[in-house]
Amino acid sequence: MSYDYLFKIIFVGDTCVGKTALAERITKNEFHESYNATIGVDFSTVSLDIDDQTIKTHIWDTAGQKCFASIISTYYRGIAGAVIVFDVSSRNSFRKCSFWLNQIKQNGTIGHLPVIA
Repeated sequence: MSYDYLFKIIFVGDTCVGKTALAERITKNEFHESYNATIGVDFSTVSLDIDDQTIKTHIWDTAGQKCFASIISTYYRGIAGAVIVFDVSSRNSFRKCSFWLNQIKQNGTIGHLPVIA
């Protein structure tokens, strides 16, 4: 499928906050009750047609476990944007949003706008 624009968006946040659930809802319109931890990163793609132009978006769904922190920093290269995900029932995951924002600033591309979801 051809496209006019291609964007790389990274989903970050603590483990078990719903990054994968959000990515699957956006890309497949699915929701699964079961939880399988992401190992490293999962990739998915969604295409949108807006004003007669096709926008293709690669979503990088990253692992939230601390053991993957060193490799996740490399995934920020070339991002057009970032989504910081937290669990509304976990105050700690909300507090960690500032950590994830700093990770984006340190490792990402200047000029992108993170979204907290």
